[in-house]
Amino acid sequence: MSDRKKYILTINGTKYPITTEEPEEYVRKIEFYLNSRIQSAKDKTGMIYSDSITLALLSIELADNLFKTQHQFSQLKEETDKLIDRYDALSSMHDSSRTEIESLEKEIQDLKEKILILKLGGSLE
Repeated sequence: MSDRKKYILTINGTKYPITTEEPEEYVRKIEFYLNSRIQSAKDKTGMIYSDSITLALLSIELADNLFKTQHQFSQLKEETDKLIDRYDALSSMHDSSRTEIESLEKEIQDLKEKILILKLGGSLE
């Protein structure tokens, strides 16, 4: 069962009722962000548009930001996938190298024992 709450957001002076499961702090953060973006656009252009034009321009800007963010996310995901593949390959090489090192260490130990036997006058037969 969802815990939906009703809020009134005031965007560019117009009130909009919404219903959401999000906490009020999150909703107010969105409200503040949208109003600050609208004010920023007004400050840049020095023009006052109708609510519908203002919201349409804001929608275009937000869509542009969304698409750019999605593209960056895709690039980062590709880079992450490549790094994970590289890590897996290096991990496999590490495991293989570790096994080879252990084998060589055993061989060295065997050779040391044989050298010791020979130094003490023994025979390897």
